[in-house]
Amino acid sequence: MPEAIALQNELVALEPETVVPGHGNPSPLATATADTYDYLVNLRTQMGEYIDNGGDIIDSVNVDQAAFSYLDNFDGLARRNAQQVFSEMEWE
Repeated sequence: MPEAIALQNELVALEPETVVPGHGNPSPLATATADTYDYLVNLRTQMGEYIDNGGDIIDSVNVDQAAFSYLDNFDGLARRNAQQVFSEMEWE
């Protein structure tokens, strides 16, 4: 995920009017930032706290991502994203 956050920062620096994401519809930069960057930062923050408190990969799917439940494909991807981020952060 750190790479995805770095890439989002590079995208913002380009100041595009419209962003075409891998999921969802084309949107203004501010929306893309809220839907991607803010989501990634929030998930990593939540997961960091979860790991620091001794959480394991099995229950990592329960990390609170509800603030982003409005996103397309949220129900299908949130749990998978949580486990992926746990896997990445466990060894950081």
